[in-house]
Amino acid sequence: YGRYVDLLMETACTVAFFGFLRCGEFTSLDNTYRPDVHLSLGDITLAQGRITVTLKSSKTDPFRQGINIFLYPTGASICPYTSMSKFFKTRCKRGGTMRDPLFLTPDGNVMSRHWFLTHLNEILVRIGLATKAFSGHFFRLRAATTAADAKIPHHLIKTLGKWTSDDYCP
Repeated sequence: YGRYVDLLMETACTVAFFGFLRCGEFTSLDNTYRPDVHLSLGDITLAQGRITVTLKSSKTDPFRQGINIFLYPTGASICPYTSMSKFFKTRCKRGGTMRDPLFLTPDGNVMSRHWFLTHLNEILVRIGLATKAFSGHFFRLRAATTAADAKIPHHLIKTLGKWTSDDYCP
């Protein structure tokens, strides 16, 4: 696939997991990019020790006030801060304005849900994992389960996952 696609997929997966994101919060339903809805370069703020991802549109934000997701260094080999930092720098080198898509595929399109899930399934097959268990909600649900296993209180998991009901309970 190449280094850019590898970094794109690593960053999308890592940010989806650590940000408890729904697939629709970091991908486009189709290849249509709407800067007022989808993640753009300008929605990323790199500060010392923290990255802020501003979601302009979320299922649980009906008034479109925006939701900030904070990503911190983990000190581990899987780190949303490191992945996003590398990807953001790489993406900026490819050109564009702050209103352009954050997750841009090599062919110049916004990353669609279909593109993301197709590439994720291809990666899973290459490493010998069954693809049935993986869907657009996998990272979000796995994040909730991991948080519960780490004894994070349920009310914090609910907040982190932006759940309005108790359906998130692992």
